[in-house]
Amino acid sequence: MRLPRIEIYINDKSGISVAHVKVDGETLIFDFSLDQLLVEGEGNAALTLGESALTVLKLWHPNILKDVAAPAPISRAEIKESLSQELIGLSISERTDKYIDTIDNLLSESSIELGADFLVNSWPVIRKRIIELKVSGSDSKI
Repeated sequence: MRLPRIEIYINDKSGISVAHVKVDGETLIFDFSLDQLLVEGEGNAALTLGESALTVLKLWHPNILKDVAAPAPISRAEIKESLSQELIGLSISERTDKYIDTIDNLLSESSIELGADFLVNSWPVIRKRIIELKVSGSDSKI
């Protein structure tokens, strides 16, 4: 089987897991609740999941998938920035800080190409609030 690859499966929590299996064997797993997909609607959820997977695979394997129609590829920095935004949303909704290190890394890496405005000006405030929400279990808004 080729690496890197994406694995999509139903996890033990009745949600969908998307795993990015890297060449070095490291795996980064993102869990999504079925509620998230239900909010998008039947057709949009399928398109979102399928287009995202195909776009990432096309970035990794451009020669093999060169003739496959897919949305315009975005840069790796844009993918990392987008993933960081998704993880920020999950951190807030799940009241957890388990994604903080990954968000830090994704934003640091994407800021090299996209600029550091969010990383420097917004992320520290949001990061602090996520940690406070986790510790306090508060119902306050970010």
